[in-house]
Amino acid sequence: MKFKIRPNYANMWRYSEMLAIRPPQVVSYGEGLTPIVKVNGVLCKLENRNPTGTYADRASSVIVSALRRKTYRVKYESDFAYSLAFYAKLAGSEVSVIAEPKELDPQDIIGIASLGGSLEFRGKPELQYENPLSVEGLKTIAFELVESSPNAERVYVPSSSGLLAFSIAEGLNELEGAPPMEVTAVVVKGSPLPSFLGFSRTIKIVEIEPEEVINGLVRLARRGFYIKFLAASAYAYASTEERGVALISGGIRKPQLKRPKSLEGASLKRRILDVLSRGGDLSAYEIWKEMPQFTLRGVYSALKSLEAEGSICARYKMRGRRKIRIYELCGPD
Repeated sequence: MKFKIRPNYANMWRYSEMLAIRPPQVVSYGEGLTPIVKVNGVLCKLENRNPTGTYADRASSVIVSALRRKTYRVKYESDFAYSLAFYAKLAGSEVSVIAEPKELDPQDIIGIASLGGSLEFRGKPELQYENPLSVEGLKTIAFELVESSPNAERVYVPSSSGLLAFSIAEGLNELEGAPPMEVTAVVVKGSPLPSFLGFSRTIKIVEIEPEEVINGLVRLARRGFYIKFLAASAYAYASTEERGVALISGGIRKPQLKRPKSLEGASLKRRILDVLSRGGDLSAYEIWKEMPQFTLRGVYSALKSLEAEGSICARYKMRGRRKIRIYELCGPD
């Protein structure tokens, strides 16, 4: 597969031509294109900068784009269930999470409920985190590494199920002429061997002591990065190595008891820009159809504000016998 991007897309969907799916409508909130920075001398790719603070947003965006449902009945997986609830909300849908009570993180319960989701303690889920659509979304991390070309020979990936490391390795293996970059799965000592790692012969598996992960957590916290235990494992291991980039896979999320800011005024503008980046010449009504969770009046108000800011341009166009006002991103002067 040749490397192809859509340069006008400021999210992971810039790599859509390299994915195995072609959804009729993309549900996106700017996930992907996460920064690579040095933290205490260690190159880190900050997946905690995704909308809900985790790499799972890449999987959720693909799932909700490809599978349009009123309700997603999903098996509980920490972070993923909340992420999917967020993206379902963007699409005007909801999630029903099937879980064992003892497995639930209270933070996830509050977050899912704030997004209109529900919990079930019986029944069979129709969807789980480990599925081919998740792999497609997570592969975009590999594509970003190739595009950004960090000075690194390997990428260190925190591993529990191993799906994240597997997906990144798949993305690198599929690209023609991709620079050699070894995927190293970091497993906390004493944890079960991640099941997905048995499906790849190219992934290196290393172990790290829990005490080393704790020390990594403290070092990250001192630099303002507040993340979960497993998320710090790759950073802690990379601290002892050279020429590698560590995935910071997720942060600590604050519970939301009211409507998320992500669905309010500023987010509407961002969503409009994302819709227009995929092709202009759209009327206010056509833009609204791409984001039915907002009101038409709100879309008109946001369009007026974006036009005043110079972010979008408007003109009139004849469609049949009707003159309509259409919008597009402003081109260079």
